[in-house]
Amino acid sequence: VEKCDLMVLESTYGDRPELKVREKERKNDYDKLQSIIDTQVRELKSRVIIPVFAQSRAQVIATMIYELYKDKDWQPKVYVDSPLSIRIFKAYSELLDGEDKDIFNKLMVWDNLIFVKEPENSMALVESNEPCVILSTNGFCTTGRVRHHLKKVIPDPNATVLFCGYTSPDSLGGILRNPKNKSITIDQKSYPCRCSVYNLKSMSGHAMFETLLSYGSEIQTSKIVLHHGDKEQKETLAAALKKEMSKQCRTTKVICANSSLKFYL
Repeated sequence: VEKCDLMVLESTYGDRPELKVREKERKNDYDKLQSIIDTQVRELKSRVIIPVFAQSRAQVIATMIYELYKDKDWQPKVYVDSPLSIRIFKAYSELLDGEDKDIFNKLMVWDNLIFVKEPENSMALVESNEPCVILSTNGFCTTGRVRHHLKKVIPDPNATVLFCGYTSPDSLGGILRNPKNKSITIDQKSYPCRCSVYNLKSMSGHAMFETLLSYGSEIQTSKIVLHHGDKEQKETLAAALKKEMSKQCRTTKVICANSSLKFYL
């Protein structure tokens, strides 16, 4: 798109110009993922909980783990504990084509990939002490089965919670990622934070600052509305967009959205 009447642009990383996703960062995350699984699951006989979103993120992370371990003597058990994720896994098998389909079909018949559909099987997995990797929804840890897994592993110094992308600072996931928090409350009960917490930075589905600035400043439009970001993120990106467009002698209006903003088209 080169021209539009109104652009609505996200601002999730609007104040993070230092955050970049390139081939180097993705390779670093592959190495980090393997190192964490080798240490926590293989050596310490514990668990790695990965909060994921059902669409795309669960499938990508599972494929990454499969590609890392498919030819190795030791392979981790990988549980997908999310009924919606499981349905999307099956949809991927039907919708993909070419090389992507070949890789994904091999993942789907991998003996170490285990789908957990029924609630009673999910609770049994929570209660067991089997060393494994668990992918469970959702990525912000606000709802879903992942909350039950967190209750089990957060107090465990040998366990790891591995995030794979952005988490809102005020969500349960964001609170857990903040190293200043020594305890965390889930369902009115407090749990001491003893587990390790890491993040795969390159896995975020949101556009980086440089992309937002480049894309937003190149499209011919009279108004840009910034949403999906905190006040500081919107304002920082708005200032950068205005500065960039002033160099082009453009007068595009940049608006920071709030919950009461309305536009009539």
